[in-house]
Amino acid sequence: MPSMKLLSYIKKGVKDKRSMQIGYVLSENNNMILPLKLTIDESKLRGDGFGRRGGLIDLIDNPKEMKNIMKQIKEFKINENEDTLVPISKVNQIPIIPRRNLICIGKNYLDHIKEVAKVVGLSSDVPKYPIFFTKVPDTIVGPSKNVESHSDITSWLDYEAELAIVIGKEGKNIKPEDALNFVFGYTVANDITSRDIQKKHVQWFKGKTLDTSCPMAAAVLLNGKGFDPQNLSIKLWLNGELKQSSNTSNMIFNVATIISELSKGFTLKPGDIILTGTPDGVGYPQQIALKSGDKMEIEIEKVGSLVNYIK
Repeated sequence: MPSMKLLSYIKKGVKDKRSMQIGYVLSENNNMILPLKLTIDESKLRGDGFGRRGGLIDLIDNPKEMKNIMKQIKEFKINENEDTLVPISKVNQIPIIPRRNLICIGKNYLDHIKEVAKVVGLSSDVPKYPIFFTKVPDTIVGPSKNVESHSDITSWLDYEAELAIVIGKEGKNIKPEDALNFVFGYTVANDITSRDIQKKHVQWFKGKTLDTSCPMAAAVLLNGKGFDPQNLSIKLWLNGELKQSSNTSNMIFNVATIISELSKGFTLKPGDIILTGTPDGVGYPQQIALKSGDKMEIEIEKVGSLVNYIK
C-alpha cells in the first residue's frame, strides 16, 4: 500500500509529553488523521530517547503490532467513524528520532557535484562508492519547527532537500536485490549545512551536525509492494522561490545500492534512518546564505512535504 502514511503525534495542550500516539493520515484528506492504538504494555516500550513512548519508533520495534495497526485501518469506515478523526492542525507532529544511527550520503546527484565543484575548484568526478557520514540523531526537529541560524559561529547556512529511508528490520551484508525489503518507509528531510564550518574542519560531521540541523517530516510513507523510490520529484522552495527541482531517478547510487553498501560488515537495525543526498540548487553556488526569517519548504512526490523556518 504505497499511499499509506503513519505519523507520531502529541495532542496540542497535553501537558504530559512522555506519551505519543500513532495516527493514520487519511489519503482522502491529508488534513485529518485516524488515531491508532498499540496493544503492547506501554511500560515495555523503549521510546525514542526523549522519554516519549508509543510512537512510530516503538511500532518499528514490534512487527506484530503492524498487524494490529493494519487491522484498525482496514476496519475503519469514514462514514461511520468520522467523529474519531483528529485534525492535523490540532496535534504536534513528532518525527522519528533514531535510537542509534542517522546516516547521510554525500555527492549523490551529479548536477550537485558539478555546481559545488565549479565554486570551490574541486573535481566533479562521479564517486565510485557512496560517501557516508553521520549527523547526531537529536539534531532532528519536526515540521514547522525553527532551525537555529547559529549566526555567532557561521555565516553560511545552507539547505539540502533529501529523501530519507527508515529501516524496518535488522540486516547485514544485504544484497541489492533484497535491499528494499528492509525498508519500513520513506520521509522528507533537510540536511542543513554550515558551509564555512564544513570547509574549515574538512571532514563533514561538524558542519552538518549543529543543533536543529536536520528538519524531518513526521509522516512516513510505508514501503509498499511495487513502490518505486527512484521516480519521485524532489523540490525545495526558499521564501516561495523554487530553488531545487530534480527527481530521485537522478541519484548516482539508488536506494537499494545505498542500503546494500552500507550494510557490508555493518548491521542495520530497525529505526535507523538514511538520508540519500541532495540534488543541485543548493544556496552556496548561488551565493545564498540562510538568514533569520527564511522559510524552507520541501516537497517529495507521494512521500510528503516539510516546512521549517530559520530563527
